[in-house]
Amino acid sequence: MENQAVQATPILLSGLQKPGPIQEASRWYLALAYLQRTDTPAAINALEAISNSSIYGQEAQELLESLK
Repeated sequence: MENQAVQATPILLSGLQKPGPIQEASRWYLALAYLQRTDTPAAINALEAISNSSIYGQEAQELLESLK
């Protein structure tokens, strides 16, 4: 759903209810969707919820630092 952040958001939010890799991926792509929607505070919240041990952890931290 590239460049369709508004349509992707509800799907990604539902992915947060799933355990493991689905939840991790949903958090990461939800943050990116929020950024496409220019909702930086929501993107920051999503990025802060990503664990450093996650597959997206390093990228999330780097993106978070650039947003603050």
